[in-house]
Amino acid sequence: MYVGVNHGQADAGAVVHLTGEIDISNALEVSTRLVLAANHAAENTIIVDLSGLRFIDSSGVDALDTAARLIRASGGRLTLSRPRPSVRKVLWITGMDKVAPVLPDLPAPREPLEPSTSHGRG
Repeated sequence: MYVGVNHGQADAGAVVHLTGEIDISNALEVSTRLVLAANHAAENTIIVDLSGLRFIDSSGVDALDTAARLIRASGGRLTLSRPRPSVRKVLWITGMDKVAPVLPDLPAPREPLEPSTSHGRG
């Protein structure tokens, strides 16, 4: 099983993109990576983009739950976003949607830190 982890930014915090499958073979790695990502994010907050996640079992749900609780204990927040219908169903059945909010889409990207160098002329 494979899970890819890529990082980005949104207004609400760092975005972690999970792809592939989360099961017993990689659940601990996923949980660890999410907590590490939160530790390096502004306000210890991450959004987990699940749109590329094809499969999650109870070990994967436990990994998300563990990460959410550890991040919350350190003053941060974990939010889930864009799960496929099959993944959304697992999150709902297990009650994971009560532990971490599930958004239908990603928050808007952050604006550039520096003003644009192009100037419009009229």
